[in-house]
Amino acid sequence: MGPDPDLAAGGRMSDGPRRLRVAVGGIVHETNTFIPRPTTLATLRAADWLAGERLVAAYRGTGTELGGMLAAAERLGLEAVPAVYVAAEPGGLVSAEAYAAAAGALLDALAAAGPLDAVCLALHGAGVADGVDDLEGDLLARVREQVGPSVPVLATLDLHTNLTAAMVAHATALVPCLRYPHVDFEACGERAVELAAGCARGELRPVTAARSVPLLTPPTATDGGVGAELRAAAEAWRERPGVLHAAYLHGFPFTDVPAVGAAALVVADGDAALAEQGADALADELWRRRERLPVERPDAAAAVAAALRAVATGENGRPVVLAEVSDNPGGGAPGDGTRLLRAMVAAELPDACFGFLCDEAAAAAAHAAGEGARIALRLGGASGPAAGEPLAVEAEVVRLTDGRFRALHPMERGRQVDLGPSALLRIGTVEVIVASGRTQTLDEAIFALHGVDVARRAVVALKSSAHYRAWFAPRASAVIEADTGGATSAAVERLGHRRLRRPVWPLDPDAPPTRPLA
Repeated sequence: MGPDPDLAAGGRMSDGPRRLRVAVGGIVHETNTFIPRPTTLATLRAADWLAGERLVAAYRGTGTELGGMLAAAERLGLEAVPAVYVAAEPGGLVSAEAYAAAAGALLDALAAAGPLDAVCLALHGAGVADGVDDLEGDLLARVREQVGPSVPVLATLDLHTNLTAAMVAHATALVPCLRYPHVDFEACGERAVELAAGCARGELRPVTAARSVPLLTPPTATDGGVGAELRAAAEAWRERPGVLHAAYLHGFPFTDVPAVGAAALVVADGDAALAEQGADALADELWRRRERLPVERPDAAAAVAAALRAVATGENGRPVVLAEVSDNPGGGAPGDGTRLLRAMVAAELPDACFGFLCDEAAAAAAHAAGEGARIALRLGGASGPAAGEPLAVEAEVVRLTDGRFRALHPMERGRQVDLGPSALLRIGTVEVIVASGRTQTLDEAIFALHGVDVARRAVVALKSSAHYRAWFAPRASAVIEADTGGATSAAVERLGHRRLRRPVWPLDPDAPPTRPLA
């Protein structure tokens, strides 16, 4: 069903006024194809698989894309029709069965929703399923076929999207976030619903221009340096009259599909020439800065030595934050890497805490032993060589929890997190949290759950690539990022891509500045 002509004209249905009906839902998975463990249907079922009012109850008031969509619908007087939302932690290739089930559930929900004036989906942009290189493009094509050509279909995207021609072709408009850390997820969800309402009323006519920029570079934060410069350029274009949205897509280098790479995207209101001009300008800004994008970070030993120096010279009483960016569950890594923890224990870092290692067996052993017990453990290192060897320790069980807390971080504010049985262990001068589940550490909530006041610690270590910065950087005396050679190492050129479209910089110095979308 297309936009209601009576509503588009501001009129009424014959049986009284009717609010615009906007379906909300989505499928979110950031797929790291270099991780051998697949993302199965059981994985998705154990994560967020929500429909109808359960979706609303879980996400209303949260700092997420869905939270923003629901808030905007309420603010604009629209009827938000909850469909299906499926989301799991980043991980390995999505099985064909898992994707078929999730996509089928979403399409069935849209079919059962009755007449719709628009559809707003929360997607990622780096999803890959077995046999489907472009999960989002495929899903948008199927949604478009389901609802017809005249119903506006809008989607939010993660900044780490590998943008494709299919995504652009089948969406009325795409609304990627601009910030990393993704503190603008909620705003993107709101923007998507605002644009959807304008389209449904016939007030907006989005046209999109996009440029693929052949860059294979590590994730780049936008709160400083070259990332902030690029973000500012996109924001400046977004503020121009006639521009509905503008963004950079940094790409997700930990996926091996042809579309991997960066992109520039501009959505204009009925003005194709303006969109093309903006996409060209933003692509040029990105290409000119390419040599400043790669980063070098210290290994575990050097990072710990830097932390010791920072503790010795620090005077403001704030902790030194030590981030293991190369074992980031937020990029699909297992989160059981031991190299940084090993270096911290060996160096006897003073008054240090680590939150956290994903080690279900260690958490179970701690719960079996009870608080106050001393137990021998082989911590972490179970996922393979990239994680390092298991760390043999004798640890004191300090505190046991159920691993349940609500996120404080702006991008997931208020969202319930459940990591299963978890424990705080003391190993010499270092306290480390072990959890049964896997996620990156965004804020201090998991520490507080285990009775750890991070503000009073000399060193706070965690596993995350950049999202942690939004919470911890303003609260730290220093931030040190360690590359321990894990599954999300910044040395992306050594991952061994086999399906990547070539040429691409920096693997190919003669790569062109732009190319068509895959």
